[in-house]
Amino acid sequence: MPYSKTCPYCGEPLRLNEAEKTAHCDACEAELPPEELLVQREEAVLGLLQERPQKQADRDGFLCENCGAQVIADEADVSSFCCFCGAPAMAPMMLPDTIDPEAVLPFAIDRVQAQDRFAHWFSRKKLIDPGFLHAVRSGRVSGIYVPFWLFDCEIETHLHAVSTATSTLRTDRSEVMTAKDYFHYRAVTADYRSVPVLASEKVNGHLADLLGPFDLTMLVPFDPALMAGFVAERNSLTAQQAFRQVREQLEADSLRAARESILTDAYAQVKTVRHLYKTLRAQYVLMPVWTVNYSRNGFTHQFFMNGQTGKIVGEVPLSLSRTLQWFAGVAAGVAAAGELVWVAVNKLR
Repeated sequence: MPYSKTCPYCGEPLRLNEAEKTAHCDACEAELPPEELLVQREEAVLGLLQERPQKQADRDGFLCENCGAQVIADEADVSSFCCFCGAPAMAPMMLPDTIDPEAVLPFAIDRVQAQDRFAHWFSRKKLIDPGFLHAVRSGRVSGIYVPFWLFDCEIETHLHAVSTATSTLRTDRSEVMTAKDYFHYRAVTADYRSVPVLASEKVNGHLADLLGPFDLTMLVPFDPALMAGFVAERNSLTAQQAFRQVREQLEADSLRAARESILTDAYAQVKTVRHLYKTLRAQYVLMPVWTVNYSRNGFTHQFFMNGQTGKIVGEVPLSLSRTLQWFAGVAAGVAAAGELVWVAVNKLR
């Protein structure tokens, strides 16, 4: 593993002390052991994910020629429309090198319950286009196993920071202010378990975040029998690609923990920070989601339901006619109230 050749405090070149096996900075007089200068390149981090190769196989599947969605399912389980864009047909195809999931979170809400919950949710939104409710009642609700990567990792964060403490000495004739710099070094280890990252490009990532959380303690080993009656979306992100999306978030959280461990009243300015991954493991899992989509004015609106908790998310477009009727009703009410006030005032005169 490579070492940094510059001082983490001042950025000047370091001089190696062979006798004491330390690095010395002539500029700021810092004395640093080699373990404080370790640097981990990205390829070394991602290489940890390759220690457990994923099992791959060829699977029967279907392709939506409209939006490009690829789903794994038996012919009997595929509906007459695409569950992502609503296209009227899915073409059968072979999906080579498909990753087998290690675990799956079974559906806790069946199709009838999902339709009822969607219908109740839509019926409460008075300004929504009536077509959405019709889509639910006509059976356009699909059960999908959505792919996720779960990451377990142990991060060792090394932080160098500087804070300045000031003091003031006052006399009758003068005031002397002194400042003293304090150098801080912290090494904090953070252990993360089951950090989820969406492995789908067909599900809106923002909506997927709102859809959670899932109870991951209910995960069970993958069994093809759990797929009966449902489809599973093929992952579009590898473990390496998914980890790149969540790495910044993990390291920011680990840095925050390191900064909070610095006990000082003064502001501690971070000079350098290094993250060393001790372990990194990815688990490929499937999460249960009910979905309904509705195409209107050339745009497909998607709504998702957590197949475990029943939580529903989606961006509701308003019906223009219903919105105008509502505003007209409000305006009429305001006008009627104004007329009553005018009559009452005139009677008082």
